[in-house]
Amino acid sequence: MNHSLKPKRPTPLNSLTASALRIKNQKMEKRLTLGSSDWQSDAWDLYEQVGEQRFLATTLANRMSQAYFYVGELTDDLDDPVETEEETLKQVLAGVGHNAAGLAQIIQRLGLNLFIAGEGWLAGIPRDMMPDTVAIAAPSGRENPPLPAWLDGLYDDEDIDIMDLEWRMLSVDEVSTTPTDAVKLILGEDDNSTLEVDPEDIYLFRIWRPHPRRAWEADSPTRSSLPVLRELAGLTMHVSAQVDSRLAGAGVLIVPQSAQDALRQSMADPETGEEPPEDAFTDALIEAMVTPISDRSSASAVVPLVLTVPDQSADKFRHISFASELDNEARELRSEAIHRLAIGQDAPPELLLGTAGMNHWGAWLVNEDTVTTHLEPPLALICDALTTQYLWPVMYALGYTEEEVKRHVIWYSVEHMIVRPNRGRDALALYEKGELDGKSLRETLGFGEDDAPEEASEMPPAVALAMDMVRNAPSLASDPGLPALIAQIQEALDGSPGDSGDAAGGTGGEGAAGPSEDAPEGSEGQESGGGADDPDAPPSIPETDDAPAPVEVVG
Repeated sequence: MNHSLKPKRPTPLNSLTASALRIKNQKMEKRLTLGSSDWQSDAWDLYEQVGEQRFLATTLANRMSQAYFYVGELTDDLDDPVETEEETLKQVLAGVGHNAAGLAQIIQRLGLNLFIAGEGWLAGIPRDMMPDTVAIAAPSGRENPPLPAWLDGLYDDEDIDIMDLEWRMLSVDEVSTTPTDAVKLILGEDDNSTLEVDPEDIYLFRIWRPHPRRAWEADSPTRSSLPVLRELAGLTMHVSAQVDSRLAGAGVLIVPQSAQDALRQSMADPETGEEPPEDAFTDALIEAMVTPISDRSSASAVVPLVLTVPDQSADKFRHISFASELDNEARELRSEAIHRLAIGQDAPPELLLGTAGMNHWGAWLVNEDTVTTHLEPPLALICDALTTQYLWPVMYALGYTEEEVKRHVIWYSVEHMIVRPNRGRDALALYEKGELDGKSLRETLGFGEDDAPEEASEMPPAVALAMDMVRNAPSLASDPGLPALIAQIQEALDGSPGDSGDAAGGTGGEGAAGPSEDAPEGSEGQESGGGADDPDAPPSIPETDDAPAPVEVVG
């Protein structure tokens, strides 16, 4: 039984529930609400507080943005769509973000929002409606297909060029409604750069992960991990408070009065008998402690402060610290919380926990299972949304038939993002045994047909095999010789062994069993070849000690 089955890859438009919706006035009046919910606000707060969560979200989102997007045509075999050659449809996709880099930024931010809040908004806004405080991308300079009108009534009185739209990916906190049923969009670097517009005048649609219980609600990997994230944030603040308490001060050193008096007497001027100030001990102690901090070469760093005090006050010195002891249990609890977080997120646990000999920045991001299981589902969700809410309306408006529209989708490719296990050594071994051809070997090692040597591409298979055999066993070059060896291999490839095969089988009569008269004495090649009657027939491969002896058939 094969236990290494690959996860099933997503297929276009296979969602059973809606995951994208164009927003219009009549839909705003129903159950759909704009703005963030309580759990989404908590999710964003914890994203900012817990570094591990931010690492997971941004790493996966950055990886998603490296996918290649294209307009493809569906096939009957349910494989990935074949990329279209129609320039018009290519330009339709190029309108989102104006170029590949702009689209990658939109995908990165959308992937991050899907991971944290479970939803986001994609807005296409005509350039002349953009606020003056918001920077917009420079026109691409391409000749783009003008649309007669949007299918659903957008711009009924005028045409629109899809390249004239400025696209923005907005979070749930950047899209809200006003008392006049308008949509308020925050587009700039601060909340002062806003646009209030009728949803009929822009292209705004919501993309979300449907909740398995309430499909109209958003769901995300972060939602179920909120208790763990709160615990991790609380433990981090607990440890931080303990560290701060140790930095607040060094506590209090209690010194008996008799020690102060004895020190003052010992420091009195021998001639005048004048004693130093009452805090001479304190001054000396501070100097002995501060000096080594600023000057590590000072003798005070290794030589203690020597005091002579009365015997009865020696045990009265006591230090009181205000610092909290570092909680060892908090460290274990925090490690457990990180482990639970790694398991509960939609990501390989090794990204946070790591494994022996593999750091979390390395192979897990290029592993095929990681890409297939954790990156492709949200990529398929985004493609379905762009297809149903953007590509299809545009194609309808351009005059495509319904059959043509439903046959095209926006899809992705992640093949360039996957680094499969190194099978180079196994492929090389199979190639040397003749079980793998040169083309497959080059594909396994990551080379293309342009890397093939010219002589190898023109060399017949029989010659190539003979050269490999001679390379491994040089004695074959003299016995039976390279021309004969090539001829025998060619016969085997053609499936027509000829006379030599009959002779080797022992069915050729007496002449087949004995050596040829023209063959030199001890020539085993002629002895087993059976081609003495035909001088043009190539000799067969010489027998070895393991080969069975010819059997003479007695009539």
